[in-house]
Amino acid sequence: MDPRAVEKLIKAREMHLTTKGRRTGRPHEVEVWYAYSNGKIYTAASLGHKADWIKNIASNNEVSVRIADTRFKGKAVILEGEASSIEAIRLCYTKYYGQASDDVVKDWYEDCIPIRIDLTE
Repeated sequence: MDPRAVEKLIKAREMHLTTKGRRTGRPHEVEVWYAYSNGKIYTAASLGHKADWIKNIASNNEVSVRIADTRFKGKAVILEGEASSIEAIRLCYTKYYGQASDDVVKDWYEDCIPIRIDLTE
C-alpha cells in the first residue's frame, strides 16, 4: 500500500464507510470513528444490530472506505463474540481516549458490535 495512504489511515479522525443497501442495493454511507493497525481497519457500531450499516454488512460484506480524497475497498468482518473483539475495541478506545483498563474499555463498548475491515485495494 502507498505510504501516503497508510499515513492518512493512521492520522485521520474519522472515515466514511459505504455499504451496499441490503434491500435497495444503493450505497449507504456513514461517518465513523476507527483505528488502523497492521493493514486492517477496526470500528464499531454503537447501535449494535440496530444499525443499518451492520445489517448491510451481514448481508454483503463488501465495503468501501473514504478518508479525505482517498478510497479503499475491503471486506468487513463482524467480530461479535470473537476473542479479537476486545482488541478491536481497545484499538479504537486508545486512539481517541488513551490507555485504559479492560473494564473501562469493555464498559465503553458494552453494546457495540466491533468490525474489522480487511483492505483489498
